[in-house]
Amino acid sequence: MEEILLNLLIHGSNHRGMASRVLASNGLDRPSDTFTRYLHQAEPFRREE
Repeated sequence: MEEILLNLLIHGSNHRGMASRVLASNGLDRPSDTFTRYLHQAEPFRREE
C-alpha cells in the first residue's frame, strides 16, 4: 500500500512539472499558486495545534 501511495504522489508531481515546462517553453506564465497554498488558505485551522 505504501508503494501505491508514494507512486500517486510522485506521479502527480511529475505531471505538474511537465505542464509547467510546457507553459514556460511557450512563453506562458506558470501558476504561482500551489495546492499546498490552497490548503493553507482553505483550512488554516489544520496548521494550528
